[in-house]
Amino acid sequence: MWTIAVRFVSIWSMLVVIGLSADSRDGQGHDVNTSQAKIPLYIGGMLSLSGSWDGSGCLIAAELAMEQINNRTDMLADYELKMIWHDTQCIANKAPRALFDLLVNEPKKIIILGPACSPGATLTSQVSSYWNLITVLSSATGTILSDRSKYTNIYRTNPHNTNIFVGPFIWAMREFGWTKVGLISDRGDTFNTLTNILVREAAKFDIRIVAQRLTSDVHNQIELLQDENIKIIFAKPNEENARTLLCGAYQKGMYGDGYLWFIPSWYKEEWWRMEDEDLECSPDEMMDLIASSTILLTDASSLSLLNRTTVSGLSPSEIISAIEERINWPRYQGFTMNNYMAFMYDAVWAIGLMLNNTAHVVEETGNGQRLEDFSSSPQQFYDIFSRELDQTSFFGASGDVVFADGERRGNSELFQLRGYCPPDWLLRSGFCYMFREDVKVSWAEAIYQCSSDDAELARIVGDSDFLVIRELWMTNGDTENTEWHVRDVANQTALDPPVTTMDVTGNETLDILSVVRQCPYADFGGDVSLLGGSCSEERPFICKRKADITNVLIGVYSSYMDSVRWIDRIIWPGGEIVKDGTDDSRITLNQVEVLLPALYHIILISVSACGLLVLMALLIFLVLCRGKPTENMPGSDFMIVFSSMTMFIAVNLIKSELIQSVTDDQHVLLCKLQEWSSSIAVTLGVSTLVGKMWLIYKSITIAGLATSYRMRMYVCIAVCVLADVAGLVLVNTLFPVQLKRTSKGTEIDAIDPNYITERYVTSCSHGDDILPTFLLYTGMVIILVIGTFLSYEVNQAGVARTKDSRQVSISIYNIILFGGCGLVLKLLLENDPGTADIFTSVLTITCNTIVVLLLYLPKVLFARNRDHDVTSEDQDGPTNVGGSLDLVNMSGGIPISLMKENAMLKGEYRELQRRLFESRHASEMSHAMAE
Repeated sequence: MWTIAVRFVSIWSMLVVIGLSADSRDGQGHDVNTSQAKIPLYIGGMLSLSGSWDGSGCLIAAELAMEQINNRTDMLADYELKMIWHDTQCIANKAPRALFDLLVNEPKKIIILGPACSPGATLTSQVSSYWNLITVLSSATGTILSDRSKYTNIYRTNPHNTNIFVGPFIWAMREFGWTKVGLISDRGDTFNTLTNILVREAAKFDIRIVAQRLTSDVHNQIELLQDENIKIIFAKPNEENARTLLCGAYQKGMYGDGYLWFIPSWYKEEWWRMEDEDLECSPDEMMDLIASSTILLTDASSLSLLNRTTVSGLSPSEIISAIEERINWPRYQGFTMNNYMAFMYDAVWAIGLMLNNTAHVVEETGNGQRLEDFSSSPQQFYDIFSRELDQTSFFGASGDVVFADGERRGNSELFQLRGYCPPDWLLRSGFCYMFREDVKVSWAEAIYQCSSDDAELARIVGDSDFLVIRELWMTNGDTENTEWHVRDVANQTALDPPVTTMDVTGNETLDILSVVRQCPYADFGGDVSLLGGSCSEERPFICKRKADITNVLIGVYSSYMDSVRWIDRIIWPGGEIVKDGTDDSRITLNQVEVLLPALYHIILISVSACGLLVLMALLIFLVLCRGKPTENMPGSDFMIVFSSMTMFIAVNLIKSELIQSVTDDQHVLLCKLQEWSSSIAVTLGVSTLVGKMWLIYKSITIAGLATSYRMRMYVCIAVCVLADVAGLVLVNTLFPVQLKRTSKGTEIDAIDPNYITERYVTSCSHGDDILPTFLLYTGMVIILVIGTFLSYEVNQAGVARTKDSRQVSISIYNIILFGGCGLVLKLLLENDPGTADIFTSVLTITCNTIVVLLLYLPKVLFARNRDHDVTSEDQDGPTNVGGSLDLVNMSGGIPISLMKENAMLKGEYRELQRRLFESRHASEMSHAMAE
């Protein structure tokens, strides 16, 4: 409960600040259908039509689906769906601004569709949940959004990163025997999540992941991968960063048939050709890298390949055809197709079916409510929406749509960016080769004919070029012609013959030179790669040109089967599978638990021991002082001291380097002991303080406080403790304590790169459910609220009956302050439980010490001064009050001599009352007898 409250306040504050600083609208809202006969239901959309991802085609798909739903007579007959949307441009900080506008401006939105990208979704989904709004996503793939404890209101029609990227990549590593791969991704939660998942999954198969964050200095990341001899690279940057990354790889020579790049396929068509003034590479250089390297791409398999009728009555291919037709409408000018349109189409249909079912459910309740009454009972409708979405099942454009914990598993499509050659040309390492054995011409004519085909006469610079072309010659099958016209490094252009020393020009001169000079040719039947011969001699020739780039679907990965259904084969530019840069080395993963430092535990024990000694001395003091005529030492003081002693012991029940041999079972036992002892001790101490404040409050409101009120206080304290014990039993029965491991990152050994150390922290929890926290802390919150109320009332009364009232009030406020600080730290350090435990222990000891000093230091000082006061009275006589005016009673500042005199006068007053009563009674009896 406290966690929810803190998150609500912090997120709401952030949203208000961002919203107030934002424009009232980020994008243009569009309505679909303008019929006035139906009641509109508004969807709040956050799309990405520009920016780092062009998902403009998703708007076409959404509006097509809404139009089809609105035209149906068998669903939402009295309603029509409309959408007010914003273009968040796939930028994280634009999403909260758009959500703020959707929430505060009319008309009321019944559900949220988007944001389009994961960073924005992580910021907005938790906020929208506090408005009881379901969030449906169709293109946000972040795995972090699968955490149902944080993102309870998210439903996705698209698979997440683990299905789309991690699954196919791990499968490829196993399939092709790669044991060392690199990872480069954008900064943020995506990188952390991908790294943790890939390292964990790869370690199962002895595969090593070398991870790098993508920064502005991309050359540094490339060099680090080169130092590790990485040949297989998995990269997940956005489109702009992808160009920067591959340009850096080109400049560092990290490309060619010995490298494989694994990247997303949701970039724009021919994204490598896009003009980018900050890019240091030309489009031709980018094409060289792509054509000469193995570039594999993956993305969610969006369009179902089954030729079945969808929920709309159209087949998946017909739906895409309808979108392609609409993209030419003037309204959609500049829009582009993308791989997530089918998911958006299905997302809108899921919303429509859910609302249709909800309308029937609400009407069946008989309370007169309808869908348009959403804002009057948002929590009720939220629960119904969630239940209906959980039960939603239909066949859509992307296939079968079924939600499991808000997620939808799916397939991934594998593509390859490969060089494309015209017919009869042979592809190798990003170039196309044509062996023209059908005609024999001179060397100069060969240059001319190649140039007419937008090519050049093939150049052989070294043995590697010779071997590649000879292999192609053997593949071509024409082994009769062994001598072929080629060029060497000296031949720069088609108009430049080989080296000449004659200063003559013109065609006649060229013909003469061709007779007398030597031109290069390749003899594939001999041992020498390049020979020289007469330029006029007619031979077959080889033309060479850069390959065009095409994106080819090669297979579909099934996350259910963990296998690939091949559609086409992978074309390896080098003619063989890319090697991973290792010599069959295997990974050694050493998992090391990060424990609390022994020094900290020793300091904690020492401080706690000092506190226990002080409390034991205080306990002896209370025993010795009990029964003194001038003091009243109730059992509540012993309860508070016992509670404080227990807390000093409980904070030391932790696993650290001092006791690192503790097993997992023993660790769980320690956690249980700490939880039980600290919970009961806090409940006992706090309820006792509140009970004392209740007695003080009663003494103000009631003239003569009866002894029975003190007994009632003890009964209430016992009930609170028993309720706490019952809560602990219930929580540990329904949600047993379990160990939770939180990764602190991995470290590669500087000497042996195949030796990886993964550090982790172990903590105890009752799972991710909020119910255990609610059961454990609700009672404490209620007690503290009551204590705060009583303290306020006593302080407002203006009657200081006892000095304890002020001390007890401050103690209660102190507990609330330190408890709140500890809760906030626990929330902020959720992923760092070790540091959270350190701060929590320090806060516990500090709070405990302050409460004890507030309550009992004045009593100890009083006892010392009392002895001096008694000595003064013995010397000056019992009537000498002046010497004791400076001494105060433990209970509240009244001079001792006055207390004694007050007690004496009360006794005399009671005696006089008794005598007066007897006298009146005797007089009445005498008068009666006389009559």
